[in-house]
Amino acid sequence: MPLKATVAEYLKLARSFNLALTAVAPVLAALSMGEGSLPRLLLLFIVGAGAHIYGFVLNDYIDMRIDSLSGELRQRPLVSGTISPRAALSFALSGLAVMLAVGYISMSLSGTLNPSSETLVFGRPRVMSILVMAAVLATIYNLISKHFPGMDIFVASAIFFLCVFGAASTAGDIMRISRLGWVVCALGGLQVMFMNIVAGGLKDIDHDSKGGGRTLAVALGCTVEGKEDRLTISSIFQGLAYALQLLFLLALFLPFALGIIAPPFPWNAIFLVALAALSAAMLGTSYLLLNQKLFKRDRMRKFIGMHYILNYILVPVMLAPINSYILLLTFVPPLGFVLSNILLAGSAMKPKTM
Repeated sequence: MPLKATVAEYLKLARSFNLALTAVAPVLAALSMGEGSLPRLLLLFIVGAGAHIYGFVLNDYIDMRIDSLSGELRQRPLVSGTISPRAALSFALSGLAVMLAVGYISMSLSGTLNPSSETLVFGRPRVMSILVMAAVLATIYNLISKHFPGMDIFVASAIFFLCVFGAASTAGDIMRISRLGWVVCALGGLQVMFMNIVAGGLKDIDHDSKGGGRTLAVALGCTVEGKEDRLTISSIFQGLAYALQLLFLLALFLPFALGIIAPPFPWNAIFLVALAALSAAMLGTSYLLLNQKLFKRDRMRKFIGMHYILNYILVPVMLAPINSYILLLTFVPPLGFVLSNILLAGSAMKPKTM
């Protein structure tokens, strides 16, 4: 296979359309703690990218049998056979190696906000153990996600700890993370919880139900039936989806309510109106996603892509009052999403390997 085609297949395997979203998670957490070093932020981005490659490639490796039951997932490299299982596993482990090695380097270069002998001796090993915990949780999720409903808590926790690593590596110790840092970490976990339980559960509901996948969507009564692929999304599943969105929005506005983020007038009103408008658009996209009558993967991919972009940019907008340059990060994951889809799938909002 030509080099260009090989690279494209590995980009598909790595789910490059949302790689930047995972990669930016520890970066946002570090920024919430006042990190201002561009080299450190770049290292944290690489840590997140390594974590993304490890988690998603391992997921495809383990779920290869179930994924092969869906005709619409034939473009996934492991299903199509363009990448061998052994090569995929090696690629996943290389992502893990990058995650841990660059994480260690980023800690070594960290000046920390509160440097002290205690931080150097005790704080940094504790911070590295957080990154190891994120990898362990991602591994557990991939091994059992299709066997027991509700296991999405493990991947959400993995992202939560990835964010905690970003915040703690800046503070020097997990005990020095600020209230705003914890809010950003919680938002990262809640975002992934929704994307996995709701978006992930619905986009895979056809072959999960056929292949014996016991996801929460299947357990809560979501089904695809008949030749027309009639989609049933149970009311209890819809309720869970809206509850997760409500928790996310409560955490989003909490720093303003507590005065942790308090821009002067009129900027406070401007930021709150912007957040409210984006939140309403996100909820509207959730409604479209949760009220489909027929299972059409392309349309579902479009709604998920729209939700993905809106959900993400809320956090940089929330953090913008403490550092206006954070707004530049609003473009990173959406741009990565669109460019990856155009290059690999020919459509900006419909990743073919989702």
